[in-house]
Parts: sequence; structure tokens; C-alpha cells
Amino acid sequence: MINMKLTHKQMSKCKVTHSALKGIMNDNLWDKNINKRDITRHFYEGVGAYTSGYMSEDAMMLYAKDRTKDHFISPQTYAYFILDNWNVFIDFDKFIKEWYFCSQTIAVTSEENDMLKGFTLNNADTGNVIKVTTSIINRYSDAGIKLYHDKVDVVDRFPFEVSKEFLKYEKENLLLV
Repeated sequence: MINMKLTHKQMSKCKVTHSALKGIMNDNLWDKNINKRDITRHFYEGVGAYTSGYMSEDAMMLYAKDRTKDHFISPQTYAYFILDNWNVFIDFDKFIKEWYFCSQTIAVTSEENDMLKGFTLNNADTGNVIKVTTSIINRYSDAGIKLYHDKVDVVDRFPFEVSKEFLKYEKENLLLV
């Protein structure tokens, strides 16, 4: 097991999400494009929304209740990586790391959140599957959003470590060129 301190409720949510994805994969539902939006939406609903401590400079000017929690890595997008690599993530100990990663949020304004959502497409032009117009590690800078953390101050680059495996997958399968 990884060294993460999850509450009983968080662990329950993670286990239920993993179990649901296991059922989806056992029923071969991921193989059909028509199911992908519903499946990735299920994963989105199954991850948490836990503050990372980072926020945009503009969000700093708002009351906490007026900030939007942005999952810094779109869970629906990341679900493609997990499910296309299910042979790895069927292992719960590997899955829980990715689930927690996807559960992290950055406080932004609602306008910034709309800009960030704009980097993800899912329509007839993309074959009704998720595609992105910029890498996860460039989303905030491409949107002109400066990030702040009270223990770090203003952050010059994307503050989270994204696996090489995901970045390779993103480049080969998700990123529109």
C-alpha cells in the first residue's frame, strides 16, 4: 500500500470507483466509443476534490466560497490513460495513486475554470472522444494563469510531477496537433 493518509470516506470512494471501473472493463464496455463519455464521467464523479494548496493569483482576491476547485488534471481525460492501461491499474495499489493524483484541485476563478475547460474537446470533430489542445503541464501557463502557494509563493512552472508514462500517452493519444 502507498503511504497516503486517506480518511475512511476517501478510501471508500476510491475503492468503489476502482470496483466500478473493474466491472466496466470486465464487461468490455470501454471498447465502444459510445460508452466512453459515460464511463469517463463516472470516473470524474468518483474522484475526490481535495485542495492542493495552490490557487491562481486572481482567485486569491476572492473569498474561499467564491473560488472554483479545478481538478488540475482533468479526471475525464486521465480516465483514458487509466482505462487504456487497465492491465496496470487493475492493481488497486497502482490505481489509488492515480485516483489521488486526479483528486487534487487548484482554486481558480470561474472564468479561469472556463478557459481551462476550453483546452478539452469532445465532439464530432474528435470522433466523440476526448482530445486536448495543450498538454496538462502547459494548461495554466497557456491560459495566462499564474499560480500561488503560501509555502512557495508564485510558481513559475506546473507544480505537480506528471508521470512520463502519462505525458507519452497524452502526446500519442490525446493531444491534437
